[in-house]
Amino acid sequence: MITMTFDDPAFKRLKDQYYKLLKEAGFSDIEDTKGRLLDHQTAHDFSQRIGFRTEFFENIRDYYIWAYQVLHYKKFKSMTDKIIWEMHADGKSSRDISAFIGLDQRWISIKIKKIRKQLYSQEEDGKSRE
Repeated sequence: MITMTFDDPAFKRLKDQYYKLLKEAGFSDIEDTKGRLLDHQTAHDFSQRIGFRTEFFENIRDYYIWAYQVLHYKKFKSMTDKIIWEMHADGKSSRDISAFIGLDQRWISIKIKKIRKQLYSQEEDGKSRE
């Protein structure tokens, strides 16, 4: 087994070759070298790069923001439901959640839909009481 460190000259050469190939292929990173998003990357810029309408991308973003926020103020039927929802809100796939929880992937997908319906219903109940 060959191991390298980030300071290893062989690693630096390999990284430079990789970045050169990416540049030649037209790849444009949305982050700087420290992992921060570049200023010119708005939701519109990003959606155009990946071929989606801006509204579609913004709707997805808003959904996941909402999904994460409800973790802190909505009631879940069980701790398992809350864990499934938290992983979903973090953008994990049903396959990933299934592997972590140890339940069937189709069951996880159905469970996410049921939890979402329950959370939306709590939202509607809260609005009707106001």
